[in-house]
Amino acid sequence: MYGCLEDHKPVGPYHQRRVCRNFCISGNCAVKEWCGFSRTLMHGAPYIWVSGCPEQHTPIRPQTLKSRHLIAQRTGHAHSRSMNNAMRPTIIAFASPKGGVGKSTSCACLAGALAARGYPVLVLDLDQNRTLEQWFKRFPDLAGILTVEGLGEGEFMDRLKHHCDTRSGFILVDVAGVYQKTTIQAATVADLTITPSKLSAPDIIEAAKLHRELTHLSAMIGKPILHRVLLNEVNPLWPTYQRAALEDVKRSGVEPFGMVVHQRAPYAEVFLTGQPPHFANRTREPVRKAVEQLDDLTDRILTLLGLNEQKAAA
Repeated sequence: MYGCLEDHKPVGPYHQRRVCRNFCISGNCAVKEWCGFSRTLMHGAPYIWVSGCPEQHTPIRPQTLKSRHLIAQRTGHAHSRSMNNAMRPTIIAFASPKGGVGKSTSCACLAGALAARGYPVLVLDLDQNRTLEQWFKRFPDLAGILTVEGLGEGEFMDRLKHHCDTRSGFILVDVAGVYQKTTIQAATVADLTITPSKLSAPDIIEAAKLHRELTHLSAMIGKPILHRVLLNEVNPLWPTYQRAALEDVKRSGVEPFGMVVHQRAPYAEVFLTGQPPHFANRTREPVRKAVEQLDDLTDRILTLLGLNEQKAAA
């Protein structure tokens, strides 16, 4: 057995989140809503995936994990991706415990930037409002750029495993704007988790909370969780309140990208026209500036993940 039927004790900083120490195999665990995706050491190795809905609590065996390339490797180069792994899709999660931070917009814009470089892009929409799924359905021309699939919470793991077996390129996951089980699931399987945040105290506080949670989870499972905060909708004039908020970001302990995304019309127009900035009319100066910023962000992400442009043609 991989877990004790009795010893389902929440541990460490996750007492409030009720993350269970062991895999539940009884179906009667008091914290079963989190046992559906728990991490523990199986025979000394950090195998991490638990399949099925929370009521099933069925650990995937190591041999299954190996076939799906979903074993967490305990290595100092956990985020470096070699060309030998070119066909394995890169997973980027957009997660925030707070709504209204620009999560879906950032996801759509990055999806367009990656697609413009020739990468196959799939977006998994887990948000309650299904913003990206509805956007994809309203604008049929998007099918020539990327794919969006709306999922319920209970479908996420099975569909993600399927796509990891059958796809290459990038999988972007738009997680619901609340802290729930799928937030943990997405962050722990993603190669990179991005938390968009405006330069406002409420957004920064919530981004810092999530960063601490993921840092504690990373220590508990013995595997790095790569997390960055994306400062977006920044006023290019840098008013006083934004400069003060930026100092709060520095003190908060979060790790932002070394750039910000400014407040520009092409980002808001994504959901009005169905065109990510890279596929909009670049004769417009605001579109050109938005593309420049997104290219800068994309370059930083690819460098952070140890990827290079050869993968687009792989």
